[in-house]
Amino acid sequence: MLPQSVITKHVQGGIIRQHSIPNLYGKVKTVFIYRKGKYVTASLIKFINMKCDEEELLDNKRLI
Repeated sequence: MLPQSVITKHVQGGIIRQHSIPNLYGKVKTVFIYRKGKYVTASLIKFINMKCDEEELLDNKRLI
């Protein structure tokens, strides 16, 4: 899956084809996998934490 802005030029040039995802599958849970003992950058840790916080907010809004 790639953002529309990334593929538009390639689709128009006939290099790749685009297939839309039905709304039912438009949002999926993302899992980050990395090797234990490998260095994880501070920016990646912040990104993961930000996405986790965002997901918690969305879940809480559904409960209200």
